[in-house]
Amino acid sequence: RAYSDSLIYVERLLSGGGIRRGLVGVIDLEAYDYAPDTVSPIRASEHTVEDRLPPRVKVRREALLEMPHIMLFLNDPQDRTMREASRCAKETLYEFDLMGGGGRIRGQRISGDDAWALCAALSEGEGLHFAVGDGNHSLAAARKCWLEKKNSLPLAAQDADPARYALVELVNIHDPAISFEPIHRVLFHTDPSDWFQAAEALSDPNGREITLLVGEEQRTICARGNSIGELIENTEQFCRQYLRDHGGEMDYIHGDDETRALSRGAGCCGVLLPQMEKAELFSSVEQSGPFPKKSFSIGLGPDKRYYLECRSIQ
Repeated sequence: RAYSDSLIYVERLLSGGGIRRGLVGVIDLEAYDYAPDTVSPIRASEHTVEDRLPPRVKVRREALLEMPHIMLFLNDPQDRTMREASRCAKETLYEFDLMGGGGRIRGQRISGDDAWALCAALSEGEGLHFAVGDGNHSLAAARKCWLEKKNSLPLAAQDADPARYALVELVNIHDPAISFEPIHRVLFHTDPSDWFQAAEALSDPNGREITLLVGEEQRTICARGNSIGELIENTEQFCRQYLRDHGGEMDYIHGDDETRALSRGAGCCGVLLPQMEKAELFSSVEQSGPFPKKSFSIGLGPDKRYYLECRSIQ
């Protein structure tokens, strides 16, 4: 079934019992860019790896439909958008249990003037409007496909072409059902004997605390970085330099206890990164650009977005 002039208000009962609310609609790919220095209204929250884009571009270029898992964050501390979306949602389109322990989902239609009024409100103002929370590389591929096609179209036809737009779910970053978890670093098969000493290069009395681990020992230091994104980037670069100097390899670990346990191994050392506050994501992206890869995790695997709605892109 096709629904024109519509948005879909989604309520997702998650595996842990919380309800995550979202708004499904299209964004203009002219308003999005994943370049680190962009000032576009829609930006990537993590660095985009260009090598991951060609397969996605190839699929999308020939596809008739898009069925994305892209999630964008809205910075709405007062939660005005979702409250208004809930008020305007009149017609239930679907409601069912999800497979794989994914909880339950309900989608309700917002149509006509209500849908356009919500879109207008979301488009107001300057600066960063939305940050990509999940599906960054899928959205980057959509932009690449649009720029390819745009060059072959007359100016008058560009606004109406469906490839110019991408289907996403918009979620308020302040929704209680959204959780951020740090992703820590552990170095394996290395010489950890001067791990603490080498980390002094990271130290800054005005920085933020990180915890260094070797065996049963730990040391907490304040590491440099004007934003949480810069701190993670600086720690990542320090770890990579340590591996160049001492050999070994690095892995990205979820969970404090898991990181501590792995750092006790022979030839291992680790670093616990701080938990990011929700309000820090937008300020860090605006100040320092996208986060480095594996900076944080959003919720659990079963709580990711399922492929449900689709849209014609030809």
